[in-house]
Formats: sequence, C-alpha cells, structure tokens
Amino acid sequence: MKKPKRNLLIFIIKSILLAAFLFSGYILCDYLIELYQLKNTQGAMADIYDQSVAKESDTGEQEFTLERLQEINEDIVGWISIEGTSIHYPVAQADDNEYYLTHSVYKEESSAGTIFMDYRNCPAPLGSHTVLYGHNMRNGTMFRDLTSYKKEAFCKENPYVTYSNKDGISKWEVFSAYVTGADDNYIETDFRSEGEFGQFLERISAKSLYHTGCQVERTDKVITLSTCSYEFDDARMVVHAKLIE
Repeated sequence: MKKPKRNLLIFIIKSILLAAFLFSGYILCDYLIELYQLKNTQGAMADIYDQSVAKESDTGEQEFTLERLQEINEDIVGWISIEGTSIHYPVAQADDNEYYLTHSVYKEESSAGTIFMDYRNCPAPLGSHTVLYGHNMRNGTMFRDLTSYKKEAFCKENPYVTYSNKDGISKWEVFSAYVTGADDNYIETDFRSEGEFGQFLERISAKSLYHTGCQVERTDKVITLSTCSYEFDDARMVVHAKLIE
C-alpha cells in the first residue's frame, strides 16, 4: 500500500512543479511580448518625433511641430528627452493622473503606461511648475533612468532635459534630485504668490542629494520629473530642472 501512496505523492509534486514551470513560462512570455511591443512603439514614435523636428533654414535652429504626434493620439502634449539616458518619449495628458499609468500612448492597456503631464498643468504655454510622471520599469524603459540622478557624477555629465511642445523646443537644467515619499507635496502646481513659489523652490532645492551648481529663482519656470523608487514604501525619485533656454 505504501508504493501507490508514494507514487501519488510523486505525481502531485511533479504536477505542481509542471504547473509552476508553465506559469513562469507564461509570465516570462507575456513580459517579453510587452517589452517587444514597447520597444517597437518607442521606435515608431521616435521616428515620428524626428520627422517633426526640422531646422529653420534662416537661423539653423530646430523647430518642432506637434501635429504629427497628435494624429496618433490627441492627448499628446509634448516630448521629453534626456541625453545619456533612454528617456525619449511622447508626453500625454488626461483628465486625471490615473489613466496613463495603465495605458500606452495608443490608449491600449499597458503595465508600462505612458509618460504623462499632471492634469492640473497647462500644456502650453507651460506655467511656473510643470510635473511629469512615468513608471520606473525594471526593463530600463520609461522613467527608469531618473534613478541615475541619485549619483552626482551622472548629473554632472547629463545636466540637461529637453522638452518640446507646440511652443517649440526648450532646454532645462537640473538643480535638485532626491528620494522622497509619495505624500511629500513636491507636485504642488498652484501658488498664491511669487513669494510662496519661492519658498517652495527653497524647500525642494534643500532636499537635493548634492549641490548641482544651478541656482533657481522665484521667477524661473520649473519642470519636475517623478517616478517610483524602492528605498521604502511609496518612495519617489524626483528630479527638478529649471528653464534656461
């Protein structure tokens, strides 16, 4: 009688192991398919962006038109790029800060989501404080590379953010980078006075992990980039940059 019981136990163990193997294979396959689709989407959108940037024949300066991207998704309000990183993406804006956490730029469900602007911001002209969000994807996409700004040496080599919208192509310089909690009000967009905005700038500058050498004033325009971090529950990696041209 012991042998049949032993055989049954072996069968159950093998079945569990097989089920675990098949499930792991399914998860891996699903991950690889989504990564492939994401890379293809990123490449296709980057091609359209490159076609939307042209040099003005008289001045040699670059100009950007948003219409080509908005033919794909009318929610696209701009494009963000950071040299030295893989960040080169369209920026969308919805009526809330939830939709593009789970939807691609094609409005399809996606765990990677889309880089998006806070719904409270004006997409153009930009206000005093514009906030962009993106997932920290372990495959290196979306806003994953923001975590590189934890290191001062990386910031010194890659201090600039390029943002393009219907008003043109703008350049921003990083002045603060740090890890904070999701409940920290670093995403405030409504300031009652220039003085209140100045106090906000002092607070976020003081949080920086290192001194960048870039000074920010209450008359500056600021862009904030935010993604998840994993030092503690609900941690956020935050990078602030000011408009310089």
